[in-house]
Amino acid sequence: MSDKKFIGEITHFFGDLSVAVVELKDEVKKGDKIIIEGATTSFEQKIDSMQIERVDVKEARRGEAIGLKVKSKVRPGDKVYLVLKETKKEVKSMKKPSKKQVKKSTKKKK
Repeated sequence: MSDKKFIGEITHFFGDLSVAVVELKDEVKKGDKIIIEGATTSFEQKIDSMQIERVDVKEARRGEAIGLKVKSKVRPGDKVYLVLKETKKEVKSMKKPSKKQVKKSTKKKK
């Protein structure tokens, strides 16, 4: 499982637009993968659209409030986490074994 880092908190949600306002405690960039969690909220998504004062931005820093397009309903107080990159070892362990590797492992058991 990948690690996560707290980067902000939801302060408002515009349901008609499906946009959340996030007060940032750390930096974030377009394309980053985030997790939003709260009492009744829990989902992961990639940042596809982010704005500051109705202007599209590619990155935002600590202390800024961003408008973030979200795929599900969120609530004020929900926490936003940055998904940290998995190590090569974690990624390798998540891959399916090749047919060659499966053959080798079955031969050893005999």
